[in-house]
Amino acid sequence: MSAALTKLVAAVCLAEVCTMVGVFTFPALLPGFMEAWDLSNTQAGWISGVYFAAYALAAPVLVSLTDRMDARRVYAVGAAVNVVACAGFALLADGFWAALLFRALGGAALAGTYMPGLRVLVDRVSPQVRPRVVPLYTACFSLGTAGSYAASAAVADWAGWRAAFGLAAGAAALAVVLILALKPRAPEATPTPTRLLDFRPVLRNRPAMGYVLG
Repeated sequence: MSAALTKLVAAVCLAEVCTMVGVFTFPALLPGFMEAWDLSNTQAGWISGVYFAAYALAAPVLVSLTDRMDARRVYAVGAAVNVVACAGFALLADGFWAALLFRALGGAALAGTYMPGLRVLVDRVSPQVRPRVVPLYTACFSLGTAGSYAASAAVADWAGWRAAFGLAAGAAALAVVLILALKPRAPEATPTPTRLLDFRPVLRNRPAMGYVLG
C-alpha cells in the first residue's frame, strides 16, 4: 500500500478501536456495579442489553444517512455522542436509571461509528483496493472488543470505574479528531436519489436477500 493509503487505513482503524473502548466497560465491571448500586439481575440485564437495543434501532437510520452525505460527518457526530455518553456515565451515573440512559446513548453512538466508519474507508479508496482494506477494518472490531474489556478492567483496578469511563470518553474524543482530519469525500458526479429507510430495493434484490438471510 502507498504511504497515503496506509495513513488512511491506520487512522480509520485506530478511530474504530478508540470508539469501542467504552462498549464493554459496563459488562466488564458488572459485578462491582451490582454490589455498589444493589442492582437486581433484571436491572443489570436491562443496562447491558439497552446498549445493543439502541444500536439496532439507530443503525438503519444512521447507516442510511451515509448514502446522502459524507459518512465522515455521520461518524464525527456519532463519536461526539460517544464522548457525551461515556463522560456522562463517568460523572453522573449513580444507579439504574442514569446508567440505562447513558448506555442507551452509547449504543446509538456506536451505530453512528461502526458501519459509517467502513463507509468512510471505502469511499476513499479505489474498488481494486477495497478487498484488501475492508478485512483490516472489520478485524479491528475484535481488537476493539478485547481492548475494551482489558482497558476497562485495568483502569478500574487502578483508579476506579469512573476513570475507566473517563478513558473511554477520551478515546472517543481522539476518534473525532482522527476522522475530522481526513479529507472530505469527493462529491458524486450524479447522486442517486434515495429515500431514507426505503428498503424496497434491497427486498427486490434476490442475491442481496439471500446473503442477508444466509
